Amino acid sequence: METPLFQVDTHMERKDYRKFLYIATFFQNPFVIPAILVMCGVGAVLASQQMGRSDLFYILALWGAISALVFTAVCFNVEGKNRRRVAAAQQAGALDRRLVMSFSEQEFFLENPAREASRHLTYEEFHLLMETKDYFIFFLTKHQVTLLCKRDLKEEERDSFGAFIRRKFGKRYRKINL
Repeated sequence: METPLFQVDTHMERKDYRKFLYIATFFQNPFVIPAILVMCGVGAVLASQQMGRSDLFYILALWGAISALVFTAVCFNVEGKNRRRVAAAQQAGALDRRLVMSFSEQEFFLENPAREASRHLTYEEFHLLMETKDYFIFFLTKHQVTLLCKRDLKEEERDSFGAFIRRKFGKRYRKINL
């Protein structure tokens, strides 16, 4: 491996698992939230017609109620996934596990010291990189993800690392304002 330009010792806490699940559910695909709102709107129009009410206020109120119900159901699902994932991670000893990420000009190196496992990847092998206020989320596939917590970056390297990683991912980079 070439000399790393950046090396980050990072770890995920319980709150990170939870935040990640919400980000992956609602923001991995930029069409999820608009699609839910459109489907709820169509449902509100159809339901109002079925009830013989076509005034705009009634349709909007019904749309709001259906949207709130759908988002609540999705959030309950995410919370259930979070509880199961945290329980499984605790059993496996993976909660708060430490990962060492090294970034060179040509490749990414991930090391899990607890499992004595490592992996070399080129940046082209990644599906997507999402950046939030707190994380860089590296998607190897749609379902295989590695999280880098920004709090674990050296303060003096944050800006240069951000510029470097955005350049490496190009069109496969997406900023989420959360």
